[in-house]
Amino acid sequence: APPGPGTTVKARNSTSVYPIAYLPSIIGVVIARFLGLSKIGLLFLGRFFNLLSYCFGVMYAIKIIPFRKHMMTLIGLLPICISLAGSFSYDVFVITLSFLFIAIVLKLSSSEEKVSSKKIILPAVIAVLLAPAKAIYLPLLLLILLIPIKKYENIKKVIPILALSLLAACLLWLSFNTQALRRSIGSSVAVNVDAVTGQEIYTVSGNNEAKQLFTFSYIVQHIPQTILLITKSFIEQSTVWIQGLVGGRLGEIIAINIEIGWGFIIPLMLLVFLSTIDGTEKEYPLARRERTLMNLIGVAVVCLSVLVCISWTPINYTTIFGIQGRYFLPVLPLFLLSTHHKNLSWNNHPKEKILFGYCSIIILIVLQAFVIITRR
Repeated sequence: APPGPGTTVKARNSTSVYPIAYLPSIIGVVIARFLGLSKIGLLFLGRFFNLLSYCFGVMYAIKIIPFRKHMMTLIGLLPICISLAGSFSYDVFVITLSFLFIAIVLKLSSSEEKVSSKKIILPAVIAVLLAPAKAIYLPLLLLILLIPIKKYENIKKVIPILALSLLAACLLWLSFNTQALRRSIGSSVAVNVDAVTGQEIYTVSGNNEAKQLFTFSYIVQHIPQTILLITKSFIEQSTVWIQGLVGGRLGEIIAINIEIGWGFIIPLMLLVFLSTIDGTEKEYPLARRERTLMNLIGVAVVCLSVLVCISWTPINYTTIFGIQGRYFLPVLPLFLLSTHHKNLSWNNHPKEKILFGYCSIIILIVLQAFVIITRR
């Protein structure tokens, strides 16, 4: 701020922040303070520990997932994932736990061994830690249904663990998101209708945003307007969401937008698709109903993401505010794992060559991002 009288700014209420999601960065910051490092040292050590937690978490997920390990590796190396991992973003915590949860559930469901109550504790703990961070990922917990009941060693011991973890997850989420829930349900701000034109008249804030948002109560009364908002958003912003999902738009889009060329993004997406094709998968471990469940969970997360972002959108906006492709990263493995190519196989699947080409493209993306930043 410039010298002179103080300026009052609106800050986020600390009670709405889920502190555990910042635990890796907090550890780095604490160590930096003990070492007496400068502010720059503190900044980078906090980011480094976030990156470190992501690397170990995703590495473990790749190790234990029973199939398509190369596919999981490519997802973990997506430019957007690496970019987020090297920041203070708590999305890293969410993405890491999501990948771990998916890998653990698939291992338990495909293993020939019986699932004991002890083996279910780890996914239950992950569920409790994951849910309060962002409620849109609550459907991810339904993946536990992939484990058949007959595989449990003692179902009577497992049910209380699952029930308690679900209850704890919901209570923790409510404790940190009550304010956001009230806002999304929200009561309507006075909106008048012009007697001559028939258009709505509403109050606006200093940046010309309507004070009335698309809260639940407003949506119920303005269904056609909401449908138009969603349709126009998908038509105009779907490519931006794809870029954000893969890594074509790095940084925080509102503040620092680093747009990577499609010449790099399209080959990257193609290689991820090729990693799902393997001639050894003629008898794919996941049955159709299991793949359907995974797709439904993924769609549910996408729908919840859209719904939450709609609740942030002022009514004078023509597209949904705040949707970013990275919100769909935790369920990206579900969509890719649920693909099975019966008539498309690759007997000598060049996994190592695909990985080498993938990493080469990532290096080029890093160089392009570096050029964009230095030019500014």
